[in-house]
Amino acid sequence: MGMIPTSEAAVITGLRCFLARFSVLRPASSIVAPHAGLANFLDKIHPLLQSPRSDLPIIARLETTAGRPAWPGAMPASGAAVTAGLRRFLARLTAQRPDSPIVVPHAGLANFLDKAHPLLHRAPTIVPVIVAAATLSPQRLSAALASIHLPLRLARANGEFLQVWSVAGLKRSELRNATVLAWLIDPSGSHGHGPLMIRGLLQAAAEQVPSWPLHGVDLSHARVHTEECPLGSDRDRVDISIDGPDFVLFVEVKIDAAEGRLQLHRYAEAAKDKARAWRKKHGLVIYLSPRPPSDLPMGVAVLTWRDVARVLSGIPAEGVSGSLVHQYARYIRSFS
Repeated sequence: MGMIPTSEAAVITGLRCFLARFSVLRPASSIVAPHAGLANFLDKIHPLLQSPRSDLPIIARLETTAGRPAWPGAMPASGAAVTAGLRRFLARLTAQRPDSPIVVPHAGLANFLDKAHPLLHRAPTIVPVIVAAATLSPQRLSAALASIHLPLRLARANGEFLQVWSVAGLKRSELRNATVLAWLIDPSGSHGHGPLMIRGLLQAAAEQVPSWPLHGVDLSHARVHTEECPLGSDRDRVDISIDGPDFVLFVEVKIDAAEGRLQLHRYAEAAKDKARAWRKKHGLVIYLSPRPPSDLPMGVAVLTWRDVARVLSGIPAEGVSGSLVHQYARYIRSFS
């Protein structure tokens, strides 16, 4: 009488390593399917290998090399020793404890071992994929190119390939792009789209901060400023400041640079201070950047340039103004 020898625990450990390695080397194999049931079996049997059981006779020690670490390269021969040792262990356990609940998966496990054993010494086969070369006659190619020549020439003549913002030299300048963005946000801007942009911006921010003002707010008279110093110091200059009917909103614009130390905390406090001074309900901050900030204060919304591009793409594309808006939406998608 006594406890089960530790070599059986080595078998279980080795089998777990074998299964993990086998699943990686042969993920499409049909024998990997019983993995969940086998793992359940191992979970049930493992505690018995470590605890004394006065009613369970000692089972003969198993010959195995399962104590080795996970094997690099192809499937090792020691996997066969694991399966053979486990078979002997299962046979003795079934004979000595036929009523044990851990013996129930024996049939499924035996089926697994029967299928796995032939593959243990066989390297994974790579099936070559043969791609037939496509044939295209010069005449058909010439006809295809000729069919698109006229539409391309007409599109170029109509300015459909025009990208004004690239020609204007905005590049990735935060100051220049903030100026264009402020013009688009301004409800009284010459673009003629009224508050569509500012409303879309607030809706995008409200998905993160549901308490932001939206419903029933008239944004047609909101005032937009650039390069404002809310704290009276050049050290903290807000890129875009918006005075709404019952809120103050700061937009901090980043493309390549990161935020300064505690910058967003100072802006959040400054927005609340300005809102109180102007007797408005809300002091809000939007952080516009391709990357999230390292330190995000509560109540600050984070938008990416792709979020702004989606808002701009929802504005009608008709006319010169609509074309410029959609050109800018395509332009800023590269800010990532």
